[in-house]
Amino acid sequence: RQLATIVANPDALRRSAFADVMREAADAGIIQDAPSFMSYRQLRSMTSYTYNDDQAEATVAAVGDFISDMDFLVKELEKRNLETC
Repeated sequence: RQLATIVANPDALRRSAFADVMREAADAGIIQDAPSFMSYRQLRSMTSYTYNDDQAEATVAAVGDFISDMDFLVKELEKRNLETC
């Protein structure tokens, strides 16, 4: 919702591919790095459908970065929500 208030065409955003939405979010400063979010999504998909030690280890290795990125996202959304109040 926050991103939809920023972009020029919110309807187009709703129809956009995940990668395009992540790039828009990075351009808007809501997230720091779009490729990281695409990687997290890929890891989630692989872990959900492929059960092996290598995939599990790759996913666990990304958890620290994921937590940092989520912390940034939450803080940015909280800041923007306060600005709109």
